[in-house]
Amino acid sequence: VINLAITCLVIQSIFFILFYIARHLSKTLKAWECWIFIPLAYLCCTTLCICEILAVKIGGEGQHITVLNTDTITTRIKINIIAEYIDITAITSTKLAILILYYRIFSVWPKFQIAIYFTTLIVLGTWIGALVLSIVKCHPFSSQWDHTIKGGQCGDSIRAYQFLFIPNIITDCIMLVILCYAVYKLQVQLPTKISILTTLLTGSIGIITSVLRMLSFLNNTSLLNDFTYNSVSLTLFTIIEASTYFIAACMLSLRPFKRYIFKGKSF
Repeated sequence: VINLAITCLVIQSIFFILFYIARHLSKTLKAWECWIFIPLAYLCCTTLCICEILAVKIGGEGQHITVLNTDTITTRIKINIIAEYIDITAITSTKLAILILYYRIFSVWPKFQIAIYFTTLIVLGTWIGALVLSIVKCHPFSSQWDHTIKGGQCGDSIRAYQFLFIPNIITDCIMLVILCYAVYKLQVQLPTKISILTTLLTGSIGIITSVLRMLSFLNNTSLLNDFTYNSVSLTLFTIIEASTYFIAACMLSLRPFKRYIFKGKSF
């Protein structure tokens, strides 16, 4: 977990820098995503990696719960709660950055405008739903880590999170369909369409990690029995998913490097 988190921190930082260099070259630094969504996503992805490192260092991640003391288990649960908020915010902000780019490119067609608006509402709705779920799943809130509270109750969080994966993957699929159909509608030569599609498809690679994370979650039937030990694979996919979305959002803006390096070339 620690090695993966550090690797993602380094790669994310490289793409974050490249994103702004590319936007400077293309003179598009004034766009919303440059000052709101991409910085927010980078901050969240970085914080998420730090949280998962702390989960190993002070939260007993990777160890059996039977060998951990109460304070360590409590720390792990609190870190997990923070990571939940950060993770969904990171994914939401990167998706919004990608949708803004798609809107800027394909807004000449009213149908695509509606599709992008609709997808944006689902993305925001999923984000709000996940935050609300994390807040209200236990009453009182502190009973998530303090099971000695009288009258404390927690709902079936596993089932709830299973349903949250559905709109997340649906929005990925909708974004992919919008992209493919929009490129198909462009009145340009086939090689140009392929070049554009290849570039923009990088924004959809997050769907792969989303599916893998969902499968890891669904197949981990004993998660709650020994969560500090059994959640390792899920933690890995959580880091990878957020990082992949962020890198994909940055890669969409790196096309100016091609024009800058291969000046006068048609490929």
